[in-house]
Order: sequence, then C-alpha cells, then structure tokens
Amino acid sequence: MYLKYLLLLITIFIVACNSEQQEKLEEKSTVATSEKSVTEPEVQSTEGNEPSSENLKEQLLNSKLGLKKPSMKSLTINNERLRVTDAKLLKGTQVYNKMIRQTGTVKGTIVIVTTELDKYQSQLKSLPVSEIAKQTYRIDATSLDNLNEFYRELLAMDWIKQVELEIDYSGPAPGDKRETK
Repeated sequence: MYLKYLLLLITIFIVACNSEQQEKLEEKSTVATSEKSVTEPEVQSTEGNEPSSENLKEQLLNSKLGLKKPSMKSLTINNERLRVTDAKLLKGTQVYNKMIRQTGTVKGTIVIVTTELDKYQSQLKSLPVSEIAKQTYRIDATSLDNLNEFYRELLAMDWIKQVELEIDYSGPAPGDKRETK
C-alpha cells in the first residue's frame, strides 16, 4: 500500500513540475513574441503554410528596403538566386543578387556558348548576334519585351552549351547622371 501512495505522489509531482515548466515556457514565448513584434515588422507567409526561414529573410529584407508588402519575386538566373520586382525582365531592370548581396542592372544582352550557331541561328528570333570569342556569342536582345522568357527558351535548346544573361554589378560610373530604377 505504501508503494502505491509513493508512486501516486511521484506521478503528481512530475505532472506538477511539467505543467509549471510548460507555463514558464509559454510565458517566455509570449514575452519573446511581444518583444519581437515591437522590434521587427510583422511577417506574413506568401503561401498558406508556415513561413520558411528563407521567406522570413526575404520579407525582412523587403521591410528594410522600405517595401510595404513582400512584392519581390525570386528567380534563378545564371545559376544564382536573384530578387526582382517583376519576372518579366527588360534592359535596365534592377535585380538583387542574394549570393553577392549586390544590386545589378540587366544589360539586355545574353551570352551563349555553342559550336552549332550556323545551323540553328534561325531560332534566335532574328536578333543581332556578334562573336566575342571562339564559339562564344553575344545576342542583343534589348528589343524583346521579356528577357527572362527568352533566357529560359535558350536554356532549353540542346545545341547551346551555356547561357548567361548579362548583368552589370558595377553601378553607375562616377559623374553618371542617369537615374537608377
């Protein structure tokens, strides 16, 4: 009988301790959440699920850049993640490269590497092409209204070994009076 009372007391003690610890954790969580909401802007998921750490980082960056809502899109261009305001890229579009943490400007040209340009040049939408090195060509795509779409089309072409959308990360030259978008 003594053993049953002892087991009952131990069980009650464990349950009581666990509930006290749980209350303390909930209290700390509430305090931390309220402190966080004061110091950091509210972050909402762009999807119906819980926000991922990547989404949180992007949304915090948006708030630091002064954007009122997370309107930036993420694209993979030249095997790098770029943040853009619109997936439809044009010459002069500003992009943010996450890896190097710099803003660049889309130049409107695309460099390709291929050994079979003569055979397939008709697939390049009659755009001006100039040879810049052996088997390396620059396509002037400034006349297109969606460089991202054309870039994706080039990636899908088997006869092209490499595709790179040219992006200038140097910024405006000293004394350059052009506005940046």
